[in-house]
Amino acid sequence: MAESGESLPVVSEDGVTLLVQRYGPAGGPVALLHPGAGSDHLTLSLLARHLAGRGYGAWVLNSRGIGGSDRPEGGYHLAQLTADAIAVLEHAGGQRALVIGQSLGSAVAQQVALLRPDLVGSLVLLATWAASDPYLRVQFALSQAMARSEDPSPLLYLIASRPLLNDPPSREGLKRGMFTGRRAPPAEMLATYLAIGQEHDSKGALPSLTVPTLVLSGERDLMIPAVYGEEVAALIPGATHRLLSGPRSSHLFHWEMATEVHALIDDFCQL
Repeated sequence: MAESGESLPVVSEDGVTLLVQRYGPAGGPVALLHPGAGSDHLTLSLLARHLAGRGYGAWVLNSRGIGGSDRPEGGYHLAQLTADAIAVLEHAGGQRALVIGQSLGSAVAQQVALLRPDLVGSLVLLATWAASDPYLRVQFALSQAMARSEDPSPLLYLIASRPLLNDPPSREGLKRGMFTGRRAPPAEMLATYLAIGQEHDSKGALPSLTVPTLVLSGERDLMIPAVYGEEVAALIPGATHRLLSGPRSSHLFHWEMATEVHALIDDFCQL
């Protein structure tokens, strides 16, 4: 169970069936993991399996339109993604959970904690930001244009490290996962999710959060520079910010530096 996970359907408030992958035991503490834009549960599977090994039931959300979840015509905006995540937490038992979000998933995680603090025991935000300022809005717009182009592979250079991209098997594997493989989202779906990032603005609300929060940023993250994570941690009372450094501290540091990330989360959760 902890290694391969179990696919479970969860119905959202608007009737969309979300396919959620659960690793670890059905009982015990719950962790909800929300991947980034256009990514399925596999992108957070290393962390989910790690948490399962620590006794968590780790639920990884496949967002609507992604990884076997229903693909409705509409409903792709931050408020609906937040409602979907809340539906999964309620399905998982409605207890206070460890909520982890990466990139766009971190924006969803912030909103869940703000709207339903009764469901969030602690919060881990990976490659996060508080509000989409002009810099990030242009960043997301450029990323959407790349996703829609005939060759979207330049988008990889915003999210992955130089060592990964200079290794042909790793580069091709990431390319298949994002663009060409069986599980890859259609180009328009990926662009839709990148557009959602432009909506995010919780800057004024974050000071009201009382949930224990760990913010992790990558020193060489070109997609969401580390300064944005520093701002989030400064806005949330008592939050801790940790900077991952080194050649693999990319936007995908949760994957490229999994050992370091897992240790920081273990320490934060006192596992």
